[in-house]
Amino acid sequence: MTPALQVDGHPGVFVVGDFAEIPQPDAGEPLPMLAQVAIQSGRQAGRNIGALLREDIPQPFRYKDLGTMATVGRGFAVADIGPVRLSGQPGFLAWLVVHIARIAGMRTRALALTNRVSGYLFRNRPVRLIVGPRGSGPRTAPRPGMTQEQEGDTRCRSEWSGWAGWAPTWSGG
Repeated sequence: MTPALQVDGHPGVFVVGDFAEIPQPDAGEPLPMLAQVAIQSGRQAGRNIGALLREDIPQPFRYKDLGTMATVGRGFAVADIGPVRLSGQPGFLAWLVVHIARIAGMRTRALALTNRVSGYLFRNRPVRLIVGPRGSGPRTAPRPGMTQEQEGDTRCRSEWSGWAGWAPTWSGG
């Protein structure tokens, strides 16, 4: 891959986001696979495609670190933005403001904010159970070639429910 995000030997093919292992100029290690790297490299690839269409020279990608934020739990987040470090509820509020502000469109922002506030106030976390086809009902004996434990595992399992963690379920089997 070239510094202009092009595939070596294929100047019309660009690589961005998680597909790209973009080395940092000074550190030698690749940039982390974060949304900001993907967004910035995508914009640069777009500018470079425009440059190729104008028969100009594509410019190398330069990453600007805007900081890192992550939610850790209900109402708790960490934020590292330049010299500012936030954690707990201040970090969560900073995370919420940045994420709502980055969403395109007022209607989508309002919906996302409503969902976040509702989730925070009412602690509603979606849980999805995989229970098998409708009408199959409980089985009294395992299917041929399966033990009782394997059969129970296929009837009901917990799934990832988002940032909040695992949603425990009981298979009842």
